[in-house]
Amino acid sequence: MFKEFSDKAILTKVRARFGRRLTPAAYDELCALGSVGEVCAYLQKQPNYSEVLAGIEPEKIHRGQLEAVLRRGVFTQYSGLVKFDFNGGIGFYRYIIIRREVDQIITMLRLLSSGSPESYILLLPGYLNRYTEFDLDALGHVRDFDGLLQVLRRTPYYDILKNRRPAEGSSEINLAGCEQALQSYYYKTVLGLIDEHFSGAVRSQLREMVLTQVDVRNITYVYRLKRFFGAQQDEIRATLLPFDTPSRRVIERMTAAETPEELAEALAGCRYNSTGAVTTSSQPGYIEALTDRGEYDLAMRNIRFSTSPAVVLVSYMTHLLQEFENITNAIEGIRYGLPREEIRRMLIL
Repeated sequence: MFKEFSDKAILTKVRARFGRRLTPAAYDELCALGSVGEVCAYLQKQPNYSEVLAGIEPEKIHRGQLEAVLRRGVFTQYSGLVKFDFNGGIGFYRYIIIRREVDQIITMLRLLSSGSPESYILLLPGYLNRYTEFDLDALGHVRDFDGLLQVLRRTPYYDILKNRRPAEGSSEINLAGCEQALQSYYYKTVLGLIDEHFSGAVRSQLREMVLTQVDVRNITYVYRLKRFFGAQQDEIRATLLPFDTPSRRVIERMTAAETPEELAEALAGCRYNSTGAVTTSSQPGYIEALTDRGEYDLAMRNIRFSTSPAVVLVSYMTHLLQEFENITNAIEGIRYGLPREEIRRMLIL
């Protein structure tokens, strides 16, 4: 794989872009702004965002439009760094396309479940259409589960969902089951690509990053289902991704917890909660922030110290996605008029 591009070039490009990331001081200034338009104007002056936001009139843009442009910017940065035709068979580096395909299918499933599939047309990332295995424009015209299966018929996703269609005469979708199956497919595929294309320390580092993502997702799901919905063990286990992750035993103890005290005790042993900051009295959203911190810290360490182009590139994507989440969280806080200090606490830096 690495014969197809210069190891040195990819490392140099990623670290150069990383050096132009939003700094803590920039986030302080961002959190002090008063509107979506002001956020757009501010980002237009930042080196990693000036190109993607060029030509946009800040005073006319609304939140959804800005977030869509910034999300496209994340993909543009990735494709610019890899510089491949994703349809040309680039092995492991196609993982980002598989991620976006799964995300689009889940988005449509959620819209179908809520009775508003026509809304997808407003969210459709047309720039991805040349890379995906299914037609995103056709996805925008889906109005029921069978219509979704028709769009996915010649893809691996068809087999994943065909046995999960609603019962005859019903439109109720088992959303949790569909999501679990799609997410499991994604992570299984990525781990398979890693094993196929890498070996030694690079393989181990990439697997650690992927399994950390699974870990974070499972811990968050268990905590939320236990803490806020009182879900039972069988219900929780049905939503978990079936992988042997670093925190597997902690997750098992959290799942089996029968009281808030037992949940807190199990969570105390989590590698992402070494400070004990999360308890069962923590506010909603804090568990996500804490687990995201663990994933982000691993990525930052890899960007700074790894010599593998693949490890650094995947880690940089984790950084880009977290920066995107930080910006969207800041925009949300600004829209609701939250104090700068409160918005700042919502960010992962």
